[in-house]
Amino acid sequence: MIDTNAVLKAYLKTSGTGLYTLVGARIHMTRVPAGFANTATALEVMRNGGDDDAYVAMHDPTYQIKCFGGTTSHANAQAVYRALCDRLHRASNVTVTGGVIMRADQEILGQDLYDPDTGWPFVLTTFRVTMRPAS
Repeated sequence: MIDTNAVLKAYLKTSGTGLYTLVGARIHMTRVPAGFANTATALEVMRNGGDDDAYVAMHDPTYQIKCFGGTTSHANAQAVYRALCDRLHRASNVTVTGGVIMRADQEILGQDLYDPDTGWPFVLTTFRVTMRPAS
């Protein structure tokens, strides 16, 4: 079984992309770290379900992703969301450390929301990412 979180993170943090230009390595799997203050752009990526097929070693997780813009403006969060979509939506047959992204599709369009505790704006979206081990 592959570490699907590691595969997705490796793909998202690839340098030379619009997403990397905005977010850099601030891609937090599961939760943003303690003390996160929304002073820099970031992604919070949480696997929240999916499926796998043991016979063909294929994994099909779903990820809920929060896009933070590093300010109190939804416009900045939306810019991060657009860069995420440009990078991940319809990605296919991409080999990264730990595995191959066979296909990635956005399942839910970005929703402009506010964190109920902090009031920070973010854009919430969901992607299904089909992966397999690298050959």
